[in-house]
Amino acid sequence: MKRKAALLLVTAAITIATAIQPARILAQDPPVPDEATAAAPVTAQAEDTAAVVRLTDFDYSTGWKDEDAANYYGQNEEDGDRRIQVMLEGRLGSGKEAVVSYKVEQLHFVGPAASACGYAQVPPQEGTLTFTDEQHQQEITVPITNDEVSECIEYYTVSISPKTDNVVVPHQSATAELYVFDDDESVVTFTRKSNRANPWFDMVEDGQLAVRPWQTDRSIMDGIIILGDRSKPVTVDLKYIDCCAKRNEDYTSRMTKFSPHKFSFDRDVEYTRADNPFTKFGWNNTHMLYEPNRLFGIIDDEKVELKPEGFKIVLSNPVNTSIGAVDSGYITIRDNDRPSFYFKSQYMYGTYQFSKTLTVTVMRSDGEGEASVTLTPKEDHLTQAGEHWMAKPGVEYDGTPQKIRFAPGETQKTVEIPLYPNGYVAPFSEMASKYFLLELKGASKGYRALHTGMVTVH
Repeated sequence: MKRKAALLLVTAAITIATAIQPARILAQDPPVPDEATAAAPVTAQAEDTAAVVRLTDFDYSTGWKDEDAANYYGQNEEDGDRRIQVMLEGRLGSGKEAVVSYKVEQLHFVGPAASACGYAQVPPQEGTLTFTDEQHQQEITVPITNDEVSECIEYYTVSISPKTDNVVVPHQSATAELYVFDDDESVVTFTRKSNRANPWFDMVEDGQLAVRPWQTDRSIMDGIIILGDRSKPVTVDLKYIDCCAKRNEDYTSRMTKFSPHKFSFDRDVEYTRADNPFTKFGWNNTHMLYEPNRLFGIIDDEKVELKPEGFKIVLSNPVNTSIGAVDSGYITIRDNDRPSFYFKSQYMYGTYQFSKTLTVTVMRSDGEGEASVTLTPKEDHLTQAGEHWMAKPGVEYDGTPQKIRFAPGETQKTVEIPLYPNGYVAPFSEMASKYFLLELKGASKGYRALHTGMVTVH
């Protein structure tokens, strides 16, 4: 396999999903304790007299001077298994041993398009390393499969901690992140097939998304993704094709060429903060475009449409890449000039600490006559962050459907959804968020629902 390099962590992925939701990235990892509360590797003896064990030979390190500081290992997939050196500094004493535990954990992506990354999930690897005055060096081997599949970057966390009390593991060299850059053929593709019934983006004429999952820091959203080699500059043309919607009447095109920056990893290069390829979660623009309003704009024409509106974006004319199995995405436009029900705020937040209810406001666009719609709280099957991030109806909130009736002239109704603090089970900490969604169904004749409501609670 020829040697190539790929892109950044999170996906080597370019997902064009959306930024219509409020900017919110919800951490999925357990919170990192600050220096005051972090479990010290050793307190029984002073660090100036204790032996020290460290991860060593980083390919890039910030020196832990900043909040986002970290140590990094990098390699290309063709390099094979990675052997990480662990060193003992100082002496233990004749006949004495020091034992250090280690753990290697692969980042597992979540979200609607997590499977698009293409690589197999690897279970955590754990073990111990034993040091003596005669054995100062040990190594951790991370198995890497050199295949011929175009994939996202693979990301691993490597950590060590003392198991015996006669050794110190300094916080600054206890953890590192390993990036495995894919070096197979570069491929640009949509994450899934789409059509009018199952669109890539389902837009409302006011420019909002009708359905928008929450995005966590491990999510890969539906959109356009780039896999494999990123060592060369890549361009792909974006062609807009009308399908009942007309360009410059119903929508405008804003981006006609996709040109991400190139990335590569070279072990012989001494990287700096400005030019290193370990830009964790820096997806936007360079690696992931998740704002539909950068691709296109929706024109609110303030007239009732007689036919469903839609258009397609097609990938064409690839340079230094190839187009994958799915070369187009379908966008639908929901007319908001017909009588409709919608949420005053599509994205809602609740907390078990300060309130036992979630207040929801449902609107209707036309106050003429009586009308009704049913509000149903449901499990969030859209965000797909994992089972432990999904709030459960009947356990953490009341999932009973509520029929909302509007009298003549009424355009706004407020209802409350009970939250159950005693049933809440935090994923990792009491500040971690969980999700559920709100659906509007069974609208009166002539009405339609415009949005799905997204709720996060902690």
